[in-house]
Amino acid sequence: MEKICLRISIVLILIFTSCKISVGETSKANPSLIIEKVKKQKGTNKKRIDTLPLEKVKFNTKSLFLDYSQITKENDSIRIVEWECGNPFNWEGEKFEHVYKEEEEYVTNEKKVVLLRAPFILNNKLEFKIDDKEITFTKDTEIEKFKSLFPNSEISDYTNEGKGYICYVSFNTDVTENSWMFYFDKNKKLEKFELYWWLC
Repeated sequence: MEKICLRISIVLILIFTSCKISVGETSKANPSLIIEKVKKQKGTNKKRIDTLPLEKVKFNTKSLFLDYSQITKENDSIRIVEWECGNPFNWEGEKFEHVYKEEEEYVTNEKKVVLLRAPFILNNKLEFKIDDKEITFTKDTEIEKFKSLFPNSEISDYTNEGKGYICYVSFNTDVTENSWMFYFDKNKKLEKFELYWWLC
């Protein structure tokens, strides 16, 4: 009887010991497996971002950045706007003049000027390069061409009635919320563009 009990005790000790080793090896191996899986997922799901730097673009052959004297001589109207945060002048001032001229809107801190929005009417055009290829946007530009140039851009309806679309392209990868907003009508033709700076 004593021999049987001794044998049973030895068997139980061996079972528990082997289980402990097995569990220990598993818990030691799992973290590295999980980390590698997360790394792989992060690499796979990394969002690609299309960009169009402002300084690379011209509107009607002119830079989007102008001298103050260029827009104050002839204009339709001027109004003062207070921007709480997020503006094209890197916080150089809080109140800015919005200058309206021929359906174009400019914003200035009385030192620098940026073309804020403009319609694609008449012969208005936006010009830039992608991979050294000259690209021109006009009122005849269709959304399919836009998507072929900026395949990773976000596109959404800009009214609840489905009257058109907005396509977003970031200025750069530093603050991706700062972006172009290209408006297309219900026929998917380009209407206007606006520049947007993240508010806060």
